[in-house]
Amino acid sequence: MEVSKYRNQVIQLYSDTITNYFQYTTKHSVDAKLYNDRAIYNGWNVIIQILSMLYLIQMNVEQMEVYLDRSYALFNEYSKTIYTSDFNEMHTPIMFVHKVLIGNIALNAYESSKKILHRDDHDIYTLKICKWSGLILAWGNKMLTFLERQNSHSAFTHKLLSIVLDEKVYHTYRLIETLQETVDHDLYASRHVLLFSALHRFYTKNKRSYSPDEIQAIAFNVFFRNIDALNVRFAESSTPQHMDEFVVWLFGGESK
Repeated sequence: MEVSKYRNQVIQLYSDTITNYFQYTTKHSVDAKLYNDRAIYNGWNVIIQILSMLYLIQMNVEQMEVYLDRSYALFNEYSKTIYTSDFNEMHTPIMFVHKVLIGNIALNAYESSKKILHRDDHDIYTLKICKWSGLILAWGNKMLTFLERQNSHSAFTHKLLSIVLDEKVYHTYRLIETLQETVDHDLYASRHVLLFSALHRFYTKNKRSYSPDEIQAIAFNVFFRNIDALNVRFAESSTPQHMDEFVVWLFGGESK
């Protein structure tokens, strides 16, 4: 199968899986121990890990879907089990999922010629999915609620991943990652949707490439030399137009 077609199918499958996972989490939210940011993040993380392993061996998407759906269900069920007082097993939930789902896959059974190679990429493709998806969900921001993350996923995951995983723009994630870590978390939470809406418009209109070195230079200029201006501009970006102007400035351009 053509690599680009396979990758597009993987993005769609990943997006659908996260939608199903969030719906599953909401349905099972009666257990407070499993309905918190850390538990939900760990469930998402196990999906990413299983996806990465299956992508490496280029498993067909139909079979991959079965594994991914099982991954979060197994994670949830095993997590419930280890919270009981009479449970003595030492495996973590993530280790358990790996053992059950990956243990029966013989990686060396796949001919090397059928594996997807990454010669044209700086990072492994599923690492790119993990990086950008993590920013869309803003796991590092404790002010965002689960519902807000769920809405962000629905609004941005598929349409943004279809753009930003391209090597030409992938490394711009460093700007968004540093922004999320730098600005006030309460303020950021109130601007999250505005920011990612503006980013989608920016990437759609702006077809240029950004090298890792160029992004490093932009980041140094924005987050060190102009940190005060950054905080002021971001705080003032409370409308789509102002956020559009902020994103242009963030990427090293001039805005009004």
